[in-house]
Amino acid sequence: MVMAAYKGRIQTFHDGEKLFDGLVVAELAPGHTPGHSVYTVDEVCLIAGDLLHAQDLQIDHPQFCARYDRDPKQAVATRTRIFKSLRDNGQYLAGAHCYEHFINLRERNKED
Repeated sequence: MVMAAYKGRIQTFHDGEKLFDGLVVAELAPGHTPGHSVYTVDEVCLIAGDLLHAQDLQIDHPQFCARYDRDPKQAVATRTRIFKSLRDNGQYLAGAHCYEHFINLRERNKED
């Protein structure tokens, strides 16, 4: 019934698919909820959605899960993989639950 309200207004996508004329790349980020995704914008910034819920804790300790993560083991693996990629590539992290607008994990490590 709920989905019927969105009929004709939903566009599905697949892991790795380029959206918005290639500006955004969708990536599955399992662990939080089935189908949870993150989005890389212009190869510069990753929009994390619910990849993390406690910036100060989970960036340095990705093994900590919020009770909202449906599959904690998978959430930890996903967070660890994505954070490593962000550090390696110097990309910014932007998250719905982050108080900083853009976080450079590579620079953050230099300060520690």
